Amino acid sequence: MLDLLSWAKRFVATPSVSRDGNVGVARLAGEMLRAVGLEPRTERVLDEGVEQFNLIADLVPAGGAGD
Repeated sequence: MLDLLSWAKRFVATPSVSRDGNVGVARLAGEMLRAVGLEPRTERVLDEGVEQFNLIADLVPAGGAGD
């Protein structure tokens, strides 16, 4: 089970100003998702010259259950 208070403290302590990019928050969120058994992937995006990352994690395999 995750210690949500510990994770929240880590997120609050992670720099996340949009103009500086979000790599730190994306890495931390990826770490948290892996801790609960998910395999996130990232999409790198340049927004006005600043590197941003979209973090994506599926709860079910591609194609979904019952397909």
